[in-house]
Amino acid sequence: MSIPLQTPVSVSREIAGRTLTIESGRIGRQASGSAMVRMGDTVVFVAATDGPGREGQDFFPLTVDYREGAYAAGKIPGGFFKREGRPTTKETLTSRLMDRPLRPLFPKGYHQEVSVQAMVVSAEPEVDPDILAIIGASAALSLAGPIPFQGPIGAVRMGMVDVERRKDETGILKIVSGKIIPFPSASQIDEGDLELTVAGTRDAITMVEAGANEVPEDYMLDALFQGHEVCREIASMIDELVSKSGIRKEPFEEPEDDHDLLKALSNDCEADLRRLNYTPGKHARAQAISELKKAVVERYSQDTKDKDEKKKREHEVKEAFELLLERVIRTGVTKQGKRNDGRGLTDIRPISTAVSLLPRAHGSALFTRGETQ
Repeated sequence: MSIPLQTPVSVSREIAGRTLTIESGRIGRQASGSAMVRMGDTVVFVAATDGPGREGQDFFPLTVDYREGAYAAGKIPGGFFKREGRPTTKETLTSRLMDRPLRPLFPKGYHQEVSVQAMVVSAEPEVDPDILAIIGASAALSLAGPIPFQGPIGAVRMGMVDVERRKDETGILKIVSGKIIPFPSASQIDEGDLELTVAGTRDAITMVEAGANEVPEDYMLDALFQGHEVCREIASMIDELVSKSGIRKEPFEEPEDDHDLLKALSNDCEADLRRLNYTPGKHARAQAISELKKAVVERYSQDTKDKDEKKKREHEVKEAFELLLERVIRTGVTKQGKRNDGRGLTDIRPISTAVSLLPRAHGSALFTRGETQ
């Protein structure tokens, strides 16, 4: 655990007429990293903690939890339930919104338990706390010395105001002008035609979520580019906060791939894997590849007698096989222009629709695309 900050540090910048403040060191000093993010009267506290993973664990157990308490709006739960209940749909969706841009930024082979807890401690109706929670999570993880987070990231919601529509030659109203703005208010989102959430590092956009009312493509691209610029500015704020805090990240070395094993597997079964990768039918293809994988794992671990060493060897072979499969699929698409169900890059699966399938339901429909319904 990193040494808790004794003196609070903060950074503030004005973005689109709103002041964004990120502070650390005042609350949550026993966490690996913590941050308080404020915009207007909305304040979100985020703490990141880490702990040892289970022995033999081969995945990254990241938990992200976002909670909105009624107290944040100055209210007390009433009615039949007098206490805060289970997470609402909004809280669950916001937890996922936080998780998506964060999870890919942890190094391969890092299997420690990491928990990110976001709590809305003050809420202004016009400023949604969800974006502040993403920013706070990025800041808390960046301030956590023991956690090898490869961020920071910034996040922003983009909106569209002053929209003008005109009828085209077919009589349909189309957007002819509008202004893209970052951090729109709740009322601007409700009245507008665009709600675009963007998260990204200094170098690239890592997550996009959007809802729009027939917004032209050039406006969407403009919103993405402007959103990424805001993300870069917020990421630089977090870098400044980390610099002020004096926190230093503990080194973490990613485990190297077993290139000799991967080369041996490539020579031994890549041709078979390429052939099986184009087996017609999703389930038949998965079954064929699974049988090949089982045979390969057994063949490459049969000489290991010790039980623990055999288990370790099997895991190494499985990982190498998955890397080889990934390479086969990617090269099939990029070099041969062929996807693993045999389709080309421009081919579309057969699509069919049917309505009024059920006799008593108010309405029923079935959409089928290939093997997906």
